[in-house]
Amino acid sequence: YEISLGLVGSEMCIETAQQKRNKEHKQLVAGAKKGDEIVTNGGLLGKITEVDDHFITLEIAPNTSVQVMKTSISTVMPKGTYASAGKAKK
Repeated sequence: YEISLGLVGSEMCIETAQQKRNKEHKQLVAGAKKGDEIVTNGGLLGKITEVDDHFITLEIAPNTSVQVMKTSISTVMPKGTYASAGKAKK
């Protein structure tokens, strides 16, 4: 009986943590705006140039942009990260 209560309690904690991460990611995606520098789940680093309901346009190099789903945003990076990453490659 005690073991089953422990398992239920730990599972509730895990579900709560996952729900918190999901909520934070939804807020991150909803707050995406032009000019933000982001990393996608696939590892692309770029600057958002356009935003619509489901997709963003991401500049990944000068004169090179891709469209990705907003839900693929993994992290918002500090301003200047995209520019400094481009300089490091030269």
